[in-house]
Amino acid sequence: MELNFFSEVNYLAVLLASIIYFFTGAVWYSPLLFGNKWMAALGKTKDQLVRHGMGVTYLLTFIGIFLSVLTLALVLQVLHINDGIAGLKTGLLLTLAFAGTTSLINSLFADRPRALFYIDLGYHAFGLSLAGFIIGIWQ
Repeated sequence: MELNFFSEVNYLAVLLASIIYFFTGAVWYSPLLFGNKWMAALGKTKDQLVRHGMGVTYLLTFIGIFLSVLTLALVLQVLHINDGIAGLKTGLLLTLAFAGTTSLINSLFADRPRALFYIDLGYHAFGLSLAGFIIGIWQ
């Protein structure tokens, strides 16, 4: 298998989708949506979560999101998917297949509250599905 499909990826679409996915987290984990329930499930307050060096945390989070979105773009390219709905469905499927299963296993063994699993997985499912839609229409 040749890897020249890297050159056919729309990197501007990947960057835009990554930025939107990343900033969706600011709303997702805010008190407007799931922030209070998420903090309660963690057993932490906002003050306990805000710490020195958060810039590095945000940078590494963005890099992880970018790599996930780039991988999704490569999968869409290999599968010749170039419409929004198919991209959205592929993003959702990949989230559930990989992030969902590994997060579930980790949550079960760590005995984490179910709310954390659902809130976190919901964020990634929404974000990667939206990224799939964006890349699908912009391929």
